[in-house]
Amino acid sequence: MSEITIQEFKRILFDQPKKLEKELTLEGIRLGLETEAFAKLNATTFPRVWTGRLYQSINPQPLPDGRFGFLLRAGGQMIKGHAGIPADVEYAAKIEFGEGKLKPRLFMKRAMDDTEKTLPKKLSNVVKKSLGQRVI
Repeated sequence: MSEITIQEFKRILFDQPKKLEKELTLEGIRLGLETEAFAKLNATTFPRVWTGRLYQSINPQPLPDGRFGFLLRAGGQMIKGHAGIPADVEYAAKIEFGEGKLKPRLFMKRAMDDTEKTLPKKLSNVVKKSLGQRVI
């Protein structure tokens, strides 16, 4: 890998300021959707239910103020139940963390941990794609 000067780096960076921002935004959306899919898989491992309210309530939401990243949420009144009436999924926390004899499933934590492991490589690829291979 060849090294570049700080002046070359600044030129590359300032020549394409919006490209990096756009690529980071798209990667944030991709990461959110991947994490959502993994959390839904984890939440429905046993019993295997793909159509339940917990499954439907899991979704990524972008961070406010255009910051990179997302919040992964489950539960609450986030879905419409029968006849369009909001359906409570208040038990999501009990499934995630456990309660009484119910062991924690940690479906959200496992999904976020998986995303966290792949994050450095994915972000490095975004920077390489946006600014050029010589920068990294």
